[in-house]
Amino acid sequence: MKYRRTCANCGKETDKLYDNLCEECYRKSKEEGDIFIKKIKICKYCGKVFYKNKKIDYKKIEDLIVPNKTKIEYIVCEDCKKAISTDYNTIIQIRNIEESEMEEMINLFKKIGYIKKLEELNNNSIDIYILSDTRIIRKHLKDIKRRGFDIKVSRKVKGYDRQHGRKMYYLTILLYRKYL
Repeated sequence: MKYRRTCANCGKETDKLYDNLCEECYRKSKEEGDIFIKKIKICKYCGKVFYKNKKIDYKKIEDLIVPNKTKIEYIVCEDCKKAISTDYNTIIQIRNIEESEMEEMINLFKKIGYIKKLEELNNNSIDIYILSDTRIIRKHLKDIKRRGFDIKVSRKVKGYDRQHGRKMYYLTILLYRKYL
């Protein structure tokens, strides 16, 4: 299976690139000496560069960006939108566990999604408000159960997603140990 590559100038997919350009654009650049990327998008928070709605390495196209000719649009990428939003969809309630396990659980949920808020209730209890795909969280619950935690899951309707035609839920997950 051959991998298709994208021309940095016109966006056409091809099997072979010449200086990050398709054969047609490469020939034009040699004839005209004036080849450049017309438009790129840069996330104003993390600095990721997007060309034709695909994340690209800036170093590969740096020589094709002409200051007065390349239009640069500053955007907020999807990752940053999630990180800066104040909304959450899951509350993880951790009860009656040791402090070393508490840190381990917090680190686990940092990997799963974006932690919006941490509330310490007392020495052995914490609430974590998280924005993540609930399917991913449910997959990790099996691993958590193997560690000896008891788990209770409940959900509450938070609204209706008109675009997908379904209800949206807040998921509340209680992780606890009966005995410390």
